[in-house]
Amino acid sequence: MPSSITHVLYLTYVGRKVATVSTIKLGKENNRRVRWLSEDEEVCLLGVLSRNHQVLVLVAVHTGMRKGEQLSLRWTDIDFHQRRLTIRESKSGEARYIPLNEVAVAALQKHPKMIDNPYVFYGRNPGQPMHNGIKNNDWKRYLGEAGIENLKWHDLRHSFASRLVMRGVDLYTVSKLLGHQSLEMTGRYAHLAPEYLKNAVDLLTSPVQVTPNISHVS
Repeated sequence: MPSSITHVLYLTYVGRKVATVSTIKLGKENNRRVRWLSEDEEVCLLGVLSRNHQVLVLVAVHTGMRKGEQLSLRWTDIDFHQRRLTIRESKSGEARYIPLNEVAVAALQKHPKMIDNPYVFYGRNPGQPMHNGIKNNDWKRYLGEAGIENLKWHDLRHSFASRLVMRGVDLYTVSKLLGHQSLEMTGRYAHLAPEYLKNAVDLLTSPVQVTPNISHVS
């Protein structure tokens, strides 16, 4: 066989192999990790945190905000009278509202304001927010002192959602509070609500209420 033909066949073979490889879809990154802070762990953690860092953790656990949302929070975004805060631009690009419970309200009201700084969690530079929250070295030290293992900052958001589900809050409501764009994202917490799922199935055994069609006699 002429060398030129061999070369063409080789390129065709390689091209097919490359095309085959390029169509292989890589698995998505595992984002199903659900580690939450137990209430006992929360007590231990708060006991070793500095005052400013206590507020950060309390607000995270009791609002479920993403880290970026929390650090971007301004005092004008908080309505203490209505007991809610506004996320001006969430991950979906839309605004959403988060109700504030008593713990979150108390923590925020006790948190001192910085003059000429609009941010709730302010940084060292004038008029700027805190950069990246608690430093990694400080966070690791806090966890060590509190005897807590394998806890990341994002797990505080998981803690918010997990506690709600374990207290019987439906997944749709939790999804709205978290700012999820679909219930599929909130489904990771479904296993924490066995009674919720059981009650849904038990509805099938309940008699169906049929409303009789009563004709009006003229």
